[in-house]
Amino acid sequence: SERPTTTRGQVSQAQNDGWDMALTAKGVLEAAALLGQTYELVVTNVPYLTGKRMSEGLGDHAKRVFPDSKSDLATVFLERAIEFCSRGGVSQLVMTQNWLFLAGYKKLREKLLQSVNINLLAKLGGGAEAFESGPGNITNICLLTVTKVDKNPTRSLIRGIDVSERKTPPEKAALLITKAIACRLQEAVLANPDSVITTDILASSGLLSDFVEYSNGIQSGDSCRFT
Repeated sequence: SERPTTTRGQVSQAQNDGWDMALTAKGVLEAAALLGQTYELVVTNVPYLTGKRMSEGLGDHAKRVFPDSKSDLATVFLERAIEFCSRGGVSQLVMTQNWLFLAGYKKLREKLLQSVNINLLAKLGGGAEAFESGPGNITNICLLTVTKVDKNPTRSLIRGIDVSERKTPPEKAALLITKAIACRLQEAVLANPDSVITTDILASSGLLSDFVEYSNGIQSGDSCRFT
């Protein structure tokens, strides 16, 4: 029988495959080393992905490891960024706003208000108006700065600014510099109905949900006629 032969091209391809595997393994090891460290500053624009749209593996991981923020990958990243921080470390994130008030994030808000200083919350409004190449107005955006602390932070101040009324990124950027910053104690915010995070003083009469019921969300006014 003839002895099998190996061409120079096959040898070269095998070498390339070997290098690819080695580089991939090196990258995985470096990533693991980075993920195992703590940091003084974490800065990122978090990804937005609702729990319903997560893959099965990602959704299961979020439910198991981050039960208070599992509803959106954005809030999962918020918790993970804080975990990355050493004591006194700071996280600065571009975030969605819905976690600040939706009932499903109540436990997350309570945990944050009792474990980190919410140094600054800047509400920017719709994504298409906040950035030149934003994610569209499918969600409202905020800038968030939090500090991981040793002691109970409820006596710390939350500082907030809202530039949602301006409609272009340059207008918002200018107003962020000049607009007065509102402040409230975190313990006062924790006492809000559902611990809604805002620097505004909420009425003590309760939430709208205490008084009304609804069968569905926003719909067009002529749905009953045409649907």
